[in-house]
Amino acid sequence: EEGRVSQDRVRTLQSDVEGVKTIMSENVDRILARGEKLDDLMDKTEDLQASVRWRPSSWVGPRRTIG
Repeated sequence: EEGRVSQDRVRTLQSDVEGVKTIMSENVDRILARGEKLDDLMDKTEDLQASVRWRPSSWVGPRRTIG
């Protein structure tokens, strides 16, 4: 009887560990995907900064009104 209870407990713990491993694996996948999206956003930001930097000097941009 005691041996059976011990085996049941081990099986329960193994199942719990597998569940945690699955969740952690999904979280890692999401983090990696988010990192890729951030990399893409950084590339786009750098491209935009470069294009603004090289605009002709005749470009004035938004005017500010004081008062």
